[in-house]
Amino acid sequence: MSDTSAPPPQPSEKIPPPKKTSVATLLLHHSITVLILSLLLGLGVWSYLNFKNADFFATVDRQALRAHIEPPLIEAQRQRITNAVEISTLLHNRPPARLDDLVDQGLLLPSDLYYPRANPLWHYERHPEGYTLRFIDDNEVDDEESVEHPSTTE
Repeated sequence: MSDTSAPPPQPSEKIPPPKKTSVATLLLHHSITVLILSLLLGLGVWSYLNFKNADFFATVDRQALRAHIEPPLIEAQRQRITNAVEISTLLHNRPPARLDDLVDQGLLLPSDLYYPRANPLWHYERHPEGYTLRFIDDNEVDDEESVEHPSTTE
């Protein structure tokens, strides 16, 4: 028996020999790598120096924060409600009977009567001379700073 073995299959395309990497290519690659690492190290040092004294888990004094933030919000709500009452008065020749009527007329959003809290913030009263709008604090006691508005229509 003759021992003839078939030659290994030849690929249809010749594989080009690997390219030799030049020193310039290696130098460029390593320079970019060193630059990126330096930037990351610089960012880490900058972050540490800026945030080392920050206490990210400090508790917030919510009462003090609320006392600081709420007065401008409440005054803005007072102005928004007063403007809506005045517009309704001009449209209907009398102030609305209730603040909810302003929501029904589309002059206020429902949240305008409650924001920034969940309970009603305003006591509204219509009388022949106009209306009275008073802020109600957390203890449900009327605020001394009530605003009486004379009717703008006669």
